[in-house]
Amino acid sequence: MTAAPSKLSRAIKLGGHAFWNTAGFIFSLGMERLLIHPIMKENLGAEAFGAFIWMLGLVNLFGQVAANGFAIVMLRDFTGKSADEQQLMARQSLLMSIWLTTALLIVAAIGAMGFGGEAIRDVRAPLTTMLIVFAVVRSLELVLITLLRIRRQFLVIFGLRVLEGIVLLGNLWASSVGSFWLIGAVYVVSMVAPTAFALWREPLIGTRGPWWQRDAAYGLLMGWVGGAVLTLTEQGQMYAPRLVLGPVAGEAAVTVLYSGVSISNLFVAPVSILGGLVMALLAGNTGYALAGRRHKLYLIAATGSALLVGLVSQFIGMWLVERLYPQEADQTRTFYHWIAISNAFTTLTLLLRPVAIKYLSMRLVNSLSAVSVVLQIGALAILTPMYEARGAAMALAASSAVATCFWIYTYFQSRSWKKVEPDAVTPGSDEG
Repeated sequence: MTAAPSKLSRAIKLGGHAFWNTAGFIFSLGMERLLIHPIMKENLGAEAFGAFIWMLGLVNLFGQVAANGFAIVMLRDFTGKSADEQQLMARQSLLMSIWLTTALLIVAAIGAMGFGGEAIRDVRAPLTTMLIVFAVVRSLELVLITLLRIRRQFLVIFGLRVLEGIVLLGNLWASSVGSFWLIGAVYVVSMVAPTAFALWREPLIGTRGPWWQRDAAYGLLMGWVGGAVLTLTEQGQMYAPRLVLGPVAGEAAVTVLYSGVSISNLFVAPVSILGGLVMALLAGNTGYALAGRRHKLYLIAATGSALLVGLVSQFIGMWLVERLYPQEADQTRTFYHWIAISNAFTTLTLLLRPVAIKYLSMRLVNSLSAVSVVLQIGALAILTPMYEARGAAMALAASSAVATCFWIYTYFQSRSWKKVEPDAVTPGSDEG
């Protein structure tokens, strides 16, 4: 009889998962934020770069909703299904991610046509066209990466992210040429290459079997709504400040805000990936994983992580801003502490949220998320016209604090979770 693995061996294995799951994403994001974007800003100028960042924020806001909605459904329900049901769920998630992402982005692009200054209008045609293609391909990659996470293929995910970061280096040349068609094309290729490899690696996609079943698709879509709303509210908290700031204060102000937010987000990104890892690990657990002392210890660890990220963001982050964005640093310094405060609250949110998603009603989770976004929009509407970039940062900190209070509440509520029978857990169910 094989002995059960020791706590030390389980901890080492978990640490390996966390490292590879995080390292590739940090490589890609760090390459973009620490090298590519600062050089692009110098090549394009503050206004043109701000217009690019504004358009990229618009696409990121709506371009991840569909795929992440399906990803949350899979992380909640995938392990309780048969092999055939898993294959059908994976394939239908891929197909519907393409359709829904395309529809959402077309509607968003049309709705945004009346916003933005001259710089945004100049880049709207090339960037809208190319970045929509980029987002549609990325939606496939996000679904595939979710499947890889469920199967614990974190080393493969690392390789995909490294490939993405290397391809993005092409924007150093594209921005020097000044062609936004080329810049958009580089983003497309950065997704096509890793997505093609992920498709080749995923056994549920390449083997025989059906691609569509009406009843299953309907059930999956009903479950998707909750995850999509959650993703939209989360992305709104991240990208709404720059989208509001652009029409109010101009594209150069977007660059000033982005110089602080882009650097500070580097310290939150590992936590975001770890939150996804926690969700993936909870997905394979049929009982309540935080019973007893674990509940308190996890909250203490999450709170300590939040304080650490906030301090590191403030001191190391501002130091990086001064060196990477010297022309914007004087303005960014006046409000950067609000961004660091936001990072601390966001860290706690990212570590507590997976527990709520797993064990509580998605209706409750989505309701609290929506309230936090409404409060953020209200704060942005009041503070941004008054203080411009500084006001946007203040609104970001305030909304992050409110959102964290909501997630702390749900974390304590999760202790009342009761196990349900596998047959009761369906894509359209509100029960975790």
